[in-house]
Amino acid sequence: MKRSTILVRALVAAAALLVPLGLATPASAGTYYTGCTIDPVTPYANGDLNANGVKMVNYEVDVDCASGREVEIEMRRWEYDANNADDLIGTSTLHNSFYTAGGTLTRTVEGALPNTDDFGDNVEEMYQCVRFRVTLTNLFQTPFTAWECTPYRSIHI
Repeated sequence: MKRSTILVRALVAAAALLVPLGLATPASAGTYYTGCTIDPVTPYANGDLNANGVKMVNYEVDVDCASGREVEIEMRRWEYDANNADDLIGTSTLHNSFYTAGGTLTRTVEGALPNTDDFGDNVEEMYQCVRFRVTLTNLFQTPFTAWECTPYRSIHI
């Protein structure tokens, strides 16, 4: 067998081993699209209480964009139910401009922890889903990305 054939077979075998590793990305990897990366963070109780004594929850999104872009992020906040009847808690639309310089920032939406479950269930399972689109300086606007959801976090009422 020729040396070049052996080398090609070895490279193909090595690539076959690496492909599954490349597909196993962590849940918090974020979505990259047209010069922006958006990474939703699993919601968490921030330690504050509102005027009614209800825990406050932070829903964060890490944003990283190259210069010459504006990003529009749609956020949906959910409470998970095992019976596939998740409760929509709220929606937000966030805008950030990176026209003069690129950058990284974290956007935070704060909300009161809901009480959506049956009497006696003192835990809410909170998560969020985001999607985004990018507008370039030449006013070209991309379509929205697919929704990216965080895992849920159980928060005691």
